[in-house]
Amino acid sequence: MINPKNLILYITFFQIIVNINCQQYVPKGRVFHTSTLIGTRIYYLGGQNNESLLTNDFFYLDISKSFNKTKDSLPFVNVTLGGSVPRHYGAATTVFGKSKNSIFFFSGDIGALQNTIQLIYTLDTTQSPLTWKNMAVSENEVERRRFLSAVTDNNNNVYLFGGGGGGKFGDTQYIRYNTTNIFDSTKNIWTHGTIDNTLLKREGHTATFLP
Repeated sequence: MINPKNLILYITFFQIIVNINCQQYVPKGRVFHTSTLIGTRIYYLGGQNNESLLTNDFFYLDISKSFNKTKDSLPFVNVTLGGSVPRHYGAATTVFGKSKNSIFFFSGDIGALQNTIQLIYTLDTTQSPLTWKNMAVSENEVERRRFLSAVTDNNNNVYLFGGGGGGKFGDTQYIRYNTTNIFDSTKNIWTHGTIDNTLLKREGHTATFLP
């Protein structure tokens, strides 16, 4: 005969396990985050949440799996990595690598850390555990800015255009750009495209690469 106390403890423990395993990750609402499509997964990173706080939340949605958003929360998977990419908003991301399975992260606004944090981070989504790597590039480094666009060509050159920034943290002057900067991800070097004064300086735009 089962002891009633043991039965109660067993049921309670079972309920805890079920609740943990069934708990759905629901990200907070946000703006100015990035999204990157790799395979069937859309990876989301950072942004400014409803409390106007900067985040470095990192999660994905696997669109190969069926779901009904009218009945349940979207099946996001949280893969946030502590102490990795700084909290930020307005950054730019794009895919790169031989199999286009890595994420290239550039700049964004990171608040009071503007002058102490590197501009570039990368992450290989095929590695386990997932790890953001800091890319320290000093030669011909470009200005930190936000709300720019980024795309990668078939030779793994990352093209960054436009955006805005205030130079060093605390500067009152806000600058918008119409320059194109090119980063060779195989050699880790910058090159600078010519300034096209026929294009208006801008931020908050998009860029699309068609092979």
